[in-house]
Amino acid sequence: ATIHCHKYHWIWVSLDLQYTYEQGIMLFLAVNWNQIGEELHSSSTSPPRDMIVEKGSEVLLSCKSSIQVEECQWSWKDLFDDDKVDVKSFHSFGDDHHDCSVRFNNILSDQQGVWSCAVRSKNDTNFVIITEVRLAVLPSHLVQFMEEPSDTEVIVGNTCTLTCKTMDPTSNCQWTWRPSGAPQEKDMVIQEIFPNGLSNDCSLHLDNVSEEQDGLWTCGARAKLYQNYTITHTVKLTVVNARKTTHSLSDWGRAPISRSSAV
Repeated sequence: ATIHCHKYHWIWVSLDLQYTYEQGIMLFLAVNWNQIGEELHSSSTSPPRDMIVEKGSEVLLSCKSSIQVEECQWSWKDLFDDDKVDVKSFHSFGDDHHDCSVRFNNILSDQQGVWSCAVRSKNDTNFVIITEVRLAVLPSHLVQFMEEPSDTEVIVGNTCTLTCKTMDPTSNCQWTWRPSGAPQEKDMVIQEIFPNGLSNDCSLHLDNVSEEQDGLWTCGARAKLYQNYTITHTVKLTVVNARKTTHSLSDWGRAPISRSSAV
């Protein structure tokens, strides 16, 4: 496979890609990269690196030079179609003009491929490749839940379980909490669970519950290789004081009895 760019910087690559479908997730397993072009080998300041991202996520392809750059040039080659090649040039940015990085706010599947960043200084006519990235974009994967938590009331000092189970084994679980009435921005990560693909149970077990744990709880889970969590609906955990409850019931039992007067 050959990327046809400027005559001064041909890029020769050989790609062996393997994909497998496991538990509904496309996994980018292996990329075998062989560099043949001597110019590529001599001009690259760092070895190629792999990036595996989820479709729709924000992606930064970093490319920064140690010297001032007059012009940046990014070349892209499709992973599966040798004829799909694109080259874009633009001026460097930043106060020192060392930065040629590009950012994708919403990465698409057809943007996966081999990305190479080349730079040219003011006194040079040739571009020099300084960064190479092999980018794989996985389809967005929402975790499916088999059991979700429900509103729960518990007495101070007791134990309780907020049930959260996924359809398939998950990699990471996360529980967030915020005080009742607070905006969602106040969510705090309270506990993380790492089943590492061996379990589908993300349930949260609370021992010796305190009044400070009263509030809104949300369970989140994500599959291996994915960055974003799929979350359940938010549930209310109500923590009550046993003494206050007993007192109110006693008062109810001693409610005054009204007597009608004899006529």
